[in-house]
Formats: sequence, C-alpha cells, structure tokens
Amino acid sequence: MKKIITINLLAILLIAGCSTIPRNASILNEKVSEGIRRNQVEIEKIITALADIQRAILDQEWDNLYQKIEQKYMSRKSIADPSNFTQDDRKSIAANAAKTYYDLLDEINSKENEIKLQSRQNAEKLIEINDEISKYLLSLEKLDDARNNVVQKLGELTGIDFSKLDGLAKKLIGGI
Repeated sequence: MKKIITINLLAILLIAGCSTIPRNASILNEKVSEGIRRNQVEIEKIITALADIQRAILDQEWDNLYQKIEQKYMSRKSIADPSNFTQDDRKSIAANAAKTYYDLLDEINSKENEIKLQSRQNAEKLIEINDEISKYLLSLEKLDDARNNVVQKLGELTGIDFSKLDGLAKKLIGGI
C-alpha cells in the first residue's frame, strides 16, 4: 500500500512539476501595473499637448474664422461690400464668430477628454488583466511550494532523491 501511495504521489508530482514558476513573479507583475500607471500619466500629457496644439491653431485661425463668418453673413443678407455693414451687422458677425470659436474649442476639449477617458479605460483593463495574471502566478507559486514540500517529505519517507528527475528532459534534449 505504501508503494502504491508513493507511486501515485510521484506521478502527481511529475505531472504537476512540468512547469516551474520564477520566484517573486507576482511581485514583478505589480511592478508592471505601476509601469502601466506611470505610462498612462505620460500618455495623458501627450494628449493634452496635442489638444493644446489644436487650441493654438484655433487661436491662430481666428482671422480666417471671422472672415468665413463675415462671408456667410454677407451672402445671407445679400450685402456686397463689408463697408455697408451697420453696427448691428458687425455685432452679429462678432457674436457668431465668437460662438463658433467657443463651439470649436468645446469640441477640441470634448475630444481631448474622450481620448483621455478611453486611454484610462484601456490602462485599467491592462491593470485588471495584469492583476489576474498576478493572482494566477501567486497560486502557481503556492502550488510550486506545496509540490516542493511534498517532494521533500516523500524523499524523506522513501529515501529517494527525486531532484534527479527535475530538469532531466531538458538536459537530455540539450545533449543531443
């Protein structure tokens, strides 16, 4: 009976012992999550910088924007020459130009926030996946420790040095 239990335990250990888990792999995965968070901060800085460029372009294009609004106003009111504008016409053009400017600015800001949110969601998904991997590796570390304890106890019980089998296949393949 003792031999049957020993053989069964040995078979289980050989099957379970096919993979080895590097020590502290779960700690390394925490470092990966920290790296993802730091990377996210840098990505958000880039998104802000790109949005700032678009806002600066919008500022630089104010004269063109104003002229387009003025042209639309002239065609809508059938005014051929801007010198014929009344003070109310100029106020209306300025108000429309300002409204258009702020609408475009809001659109840039909205896109910036949308892209940042999407980037944050992606980073959180990566962290969630990494956390799951960390949990899995931690369970494998515990399994590896348990397997080593069983091998040690089995070796003490039987007097057999099972470590002679550990890595034997790789050694044999390497010698070919």
